[in-house]
Amino acid sequence: MDENGKKDALQRKYAQYQAMKQQMSVLLQERLILEEKSSELLMSAEAMKRVRKEDREKSVWSPIGSGVFAKASLSDGENFILGIGAGIFVEERRESAIAILEARRMEIMKYMEQLQTEAEKLAKEAEGLEAELQKIMQ
Repeated sequence: MDENGKKDALQRKYAQYQAMKQQMSVLLQERLILEEKSSELLMSAEAMKRVRKEDREKSVWSPIGSGVFAKASLSDGENFILGIGAGIFVEERRESAIAILEARRMEIMKYMEQLQTEAEKLAKEAEGLEAELQKIMQ
């Protein structure tokens, strides 16, 4: 391979390597976001399990936005409002609401596994490219 061909091959492989590294970074960032969402769903389901009929009229702190909370009394510990997407909310019984949250969490966990598999595949490919870059540079 002549000097120009070597230089072109090096540039192409390096660009490929950089693109893979960027893609791995995006996958890992997405995984972190999903981990946070999964944790949030788990905490919500656990909190819903702790609310009982006996808790009626107890004071709770209710979020009203921008990190602001208002003291309110709990009038119904059996029904919850759930966001189902696109700004749509529905009322669900406790058991149903918990099941929905747990199903969402399982979906997230499955997707996180797929992301992990993809990241591992990219890492292996990046290692191969790294070895090719080393060969070209010698």
